[in-house]
Amino acid sequence: RQHPTSCTEALIAYHERELLPYNVPLSVVVADLYKVMWTEELMGEGQVRDVYAADASAGREGIRRLMSQPGMSMRATGEEDWAFLIGLCDQSVQEEYERRGEAGSAFGPTHVALRAKLDAVIADFLAAQHAEMAAAAEAAEEAAEEAAEEAA
Repeated sequence: RQHPTSCTEALIAYHERELLPYNVPLSVVVADLYKVMWTEELMGEGQVRDVYAADASAGREGIRRLMSQPGMSMRATGEEDWAFLIGLCDQSVQEEYERRGEAGSAFGPTHVALRAKLDAVIADFLAAQHAEMAAAAEAAEEAAEEAAEEAA
């Protein structure tokens, strides 16, 4: 069952209603994209593809809509974001984070490496989405110029 309002629509509406009148930008910092990065090739054939292909496609479209809105941007979570979030946690979590990457830490070497890898994958994915949008805009502009020349 789909939610009646997509998160994209809710974020755009919030930005337009609450932030845009004051010229305040909204940057969505992404820690995970889950199904959005799934492609039909990765899903293979069958029920999984039938169920999730539309969700993944809708998620990618939502990302492109957000990235194309004036005053809105998206980026992958970075080390400074994790440090900020950890700063909101209990002292014991902050102490464990100070030991991140050490064996025995709640944020051990494997956790640190996997988190960095996912952050990099998300950054690359968002950059690819941005590049696709720019290429499509350029192609549309060229087509419009060609049509104008033909009409003249």
